Order: sequence, then structure tokens, then C-alpha cells
Amino acid sequence: MEKYCEVCSLELHDEYAYKTHLTGKKHLKNVQHKEFEKRILELSIFVFPIPRSVTPQELIQFFLQFGSIQTYKFGANHLIIEFTSREPVDYLLNNPVWINKVKLNIKRRTLFNNTKKMSACNSMEESSVIDFDHIRNKIFGSIFPKCHTYRFGSTLTGLGFKGCDLDIYMDIGAPIISVYDTEKPWKVTKFPNCWTMSKIFNKVKSIMYRMNNVFADIRPIPQAKTPIIKFCHVPTKISCDISFKNGFGVYNSQLIKHCLSIDNRIKPLIILIKYLARQYEISGCGKMSNYALIILIIFYLQQPNPGLLPPLMEFKKTCEPLLINGWQVNFDENTVLQKINNNISIQELLQGFFEFYINFDFKTNIVCPLDGIIHTKQEFEDIQSLPNYMTQYKEMPAHHSE
Repeated sequence: MEKYCEVCSLELHDEYAYKTHLTGKKHLKNVQHKEFEKRILELSIFVFPIPRSVTPQELIQFFLQFGSIQTYKFGANHLIIEFTSREPVDYLLNNPVWINKVKLNIKRRTLFNNTKKMSACNSMEESSVIDFDHIRNKIFGSIFPKCHTYRFGSTLTGLGFKGCDLDIYMDIGAPIISVYDTEKPWKVTKFPNCWTMSKIFNKVKSIMYRMNNVFADIRPIPQAKTPIIKFCHVPTKISCDISFKNGFGVYNSQLIKHCLSIDNRIKPLIILIKYLARQYEISGCGKMSNYALIILIIFYLQQPNPGLLPPLMEFKKTCEPLLINGWQVNFDENTVLQKINNNISIQELLQGFFEFYINFDFKTNIVCPLDGIIHTKQEFEDIQSLPNYMTQYKEMPAHHSE
């Protein structure tokens, strides 16, 4: 009867061959190596991505406060740390960790034994990480020397399905004026080196078309509400959408990601509802956007029952406002929230979501995740009657004649 050695991944013909194999040098060496690997995993963490605002030296000094470090290694956008004991690893894997108000994504290290070098990864980073520094510095840096690229959307929040597009925002590092602004000479004079969206598209397209080893299937969509260029990143075979308009999407994604961290039921609930919406063709191209669907879910979770999320304005009370086009986009991840005291299951939350919106009057009412309160459309027709905490909305230029 054949026997199988799990350590060596080897089939033996019979019991005698199996017992002989167990005393052999090769098997004993593999056992020793497996034990070594197990110890490495128990003592190691994998950090991805590395925050842009933190230097490598600062990051190592930060982790030293949790325990002594045996070795560490930086990758393109990740860090592997091996501690001298298990305690720091256990703590870092089971508690939220922030540095410079950025929450770190910390996973247990994974080892791969094959012809390739041992490395660390998880499902999102395995072989599909795009080198943003290369795109920024080597490809577009000659045109936009001060540009920065940021990932946002479902690949940042972790709410994407397999094969979903990667959303990229490029801040070109220079003023962008709209078509309407070109009719105002004072704006053109004030920003002589400004760019229009048409000019940006033409420059970016010209580079993409020349670099067919990096970009393929290039499809500009300049007339969209948020103009994008769709393309396939050849080295990773990832479909991407790149936009240049503003950074709203980046900050919105960071806020959504933070909401997911507040309670471990929120993420699976959103993924489940997103899946159902896609299967029943409720969301998608030309229908409800995934972002709108997530806003509906957040608003439902803000209601007294289930009460898993606070009004979003609670996250903005304690930080100096960072404004984009008049809107505050930053928030405080360290906002102290009331303890959640309910044991509602995900199934009950799903049922509650549908029951809430079955009875919601969309013809006359509006969802407002800012305060978590249902408002009437009539309130927004007379904007001066809105609460004072909506001052930014009241002062938007769209509400006033020029």
C-alpha cells in the first residue's frame, strides 16, 4: 500500500520504504527546514503598502517600540519584519496600528518554496502590484514633474471582485481649468501654466500609444462626468481607469475603508449586497453605481437600528479642514466612537437593509450620510433652511448666480 510523506511531498511504494525514508538525511533536512519556516512565520509580519508620508528609517523606529527586531527587508512598496519573539507579532496582527494618522495594513508573512525567491504576499498583492513610482517618475514625470499617482476605489477598500478594474487618480501637480474657465481671461492670466482636460488627455494619450510594452487597449472617455482613460497595464494584465479631475475619489475611498474597520460585519455585508446587485443587474454601467450603493448601505447602518456607524460628520469635527473645491475631504481616523452593543447577524443586517429601503420614499426624501438623517427634497430646494453644519453645501457656487 502506497504511503505519502507530507513534508517531502513524496509518494512511497509501501510501509517499509516509508519508514526507511523517515530516517533518511533528505527527510530529516526537510523536517528541520519546515520547523525553521514555521518559526520564521511566527516571528514575522508583512506590511503593505508603505505609507508615502513615512521614511523607511521612521517606520523601523516605529516598529521597534513593539519589540526587538531580528531582521527587516524593504520591497518596492512593502516591508517584511522578523522580530525576536512572538509577542509583537501577535499584538500587531490583532490590533489596529496607526502611524502619522495612517492605518497600517499588517498581515502574517507567507513563504513560498520554489525556484523563485521566498517572498511575502497576500491575495491583493501577489503578482499584480503596479509600480506607481515607475509610472509617475519614468513615464509621466517628463510632462508632469510634480505629479503623484494614487490608487482608489474597490481595490483600495477591499470591496472589489476578481477581475475588477484598478482606479488610479493622477494629481498632475499643476492647476487645471475647465472649458468654461477658458472664457474668463483673468483665470488664464492668473494661471499661465495651467492645463485643460483636453490638453492633459492629448499628452497622456501620446505617451501611452508610444509605450505599447506598458499600455494596451487604450480607450479615452473625455466626455464622462469624471473624464478617464481606460487601458490595460501590460506587465500585470490589469485593466485600469486613470483620471485627473480631482482627488475626491481617493479621499472617499479612504473614508469607506475606515468605515469597514469599525465593525467586522460591515465589509461582508457590503460585498454580499454588491454581489446581489450585480447578479440582478441593478448596478453596473448605465445603472446604479457601486459608490451610490455603498452610500445607501452606510446610511442604513447609521440608523438607530442597527446603529453600526456614526454620522460621517463625526469624523470631521476634530481635524483642520482640507478643502477640495469647497468640500472638506479629510477626516480623523482616531475619532472616539461609542461602543457598539448589538449582536445582529449579517443575515439580519441584510434583511434589515432591504426592509429599510422597501419602505423608503425616494420621490420625496433624500439619504444624507453626513448626519445620518432622512431629509426631504423640499429642504434642499430652500437651502437656507438646512442645518448650520451644512454650511459648505450652502456656500457651493452652484447654488448662487455669478
